[in-house]
Amino acid sequence: CVIRLSKGLPGSLRPFAARFPLGFAALCGLLLALIGLVSDGASYGTGYLQARGIIDGTLHYPASFFFLKYLSILITFCSGIPGGMFAPSLAIGAGMGGWIGQFLPHTSPGAVVLLGMAAYFCGVAQSPLTATIIVMEICDNQQVTLALLATAFLAFGVSRMICPHPLYSVLATGFMEKTEQKEIQKKTAPSPETGPS
Repeated sequence: CVIRLSKGLPGSLRPFAARFPLGFAALCGLLLALIGLVSDGASYGTGYLQARGIIDGTLHYPASFFFLKYLSILITFCSGIPGGMFAPSLAIGAGMGGWIGQFLPHTSPGAVVLLGMAAYFCGVAQSPLTATIIVMEICDNQQVTLALLATAFLAFGVSRMICPHPLYSVLATGFMEKTEQKEIQKKTAPSPETGPS
């Protein structure tokens, strides 16, 4: 979804955003505020506090948490406001792991949360070693390394089936193409001294 949105807003949103950029930004802000109200404030911010609480077992969120957090990432991305995807991805993964953990009574809930974080972040970044190392650093426990690696590589395979190109690579390529187009437009634009040719 993020890759699709990076190529332009769908349907009638594109001309609306181009014609009324402040109105579109205000609409995005309103939607984010409504999602925040529905989630009781859980969708606000980076998600560090929520992820920590889910790992510790002090916070429990319904399945709607990771869906609403994901939706807030998409809206923030559409608005053009740099909100990041790294920390929210870990929070979404923690939320998914915490939700799945309740259906696995004979496992350690904290371990399932960590596996969810590794799986979701790896699915987004398509970088299994990075996902494993980041989550391993978060928990400071090397005993879960093999489980994290296995989960991350499984998530990598599933992610590649859905989207063959890594998210950050596609976004970087798109950014570079837009920058190159702007440079070409600057070079070909007539200068004020000479006027149009």
